[in-house]
Amino acid sequence: MLSAVIRVSRPSSSQLRLHFPFWTNLAFILVAAAALVPVLQSGQFVAVPLVLGTLSGVGALYRESWQFGRLAGEAVRTNGFIPAQRRTVINIAEIETILYEQFKLGATTTMTSGPDLPDGGQRRFLRSQVHARLAIVMSEESDPSIVNIRTARGPGCARLLDLAEILERFLEVPLKLKS
Repeated sequence: MLSAVIRVSRPSSSQLRLHFPFWTNLAFILVAAAALVPVLQSGQFVAVPLVLGTLSGVGALYRESWQFGRLAGEAVRTNGFIPAQRRTVINIAEIETILYEQFKLGATTTMTSGPDLPDGGQRRFLRSQVHARLAIVMSEESDPSIVNIRTARGPGCARLLDLAEILERFLEVPLKLKS
């Protein structure tokens, strides 16, 4: 969700935070207000603005962030809606590597329909698109587990690689590039 707008901040030299900037929640609030205020003023039930306003209002209540603290020795993921957010704590000492994985999704097959088509008679039905995943690989003795941080597609993949390099330097663990 919104991988292009993820923000990296450093509250102190021993902390790193990945989160959505304030303006994303503000945008949801403004859309909700723009959709709901005219409906409430007129007193008429209009489905489209009510649905748009309600969904935008709910979107404004969603939070997702990662906070990495060297002094505390833990990474904390907080996500969910404000009244009931889920908090997951990971011990930084158990992080083995940062994983950046790039892959393609979608069909790459072509079909020939005739010589009058451009590109020598080949037509591509579905275009493949580059996707990427940034994850933490935990070092567990029997079975290593992978905790996803963020996914992206298309142009967001380059930003995700930048985030992976920032985490590598901050956590001082190796970055594993996989494609």
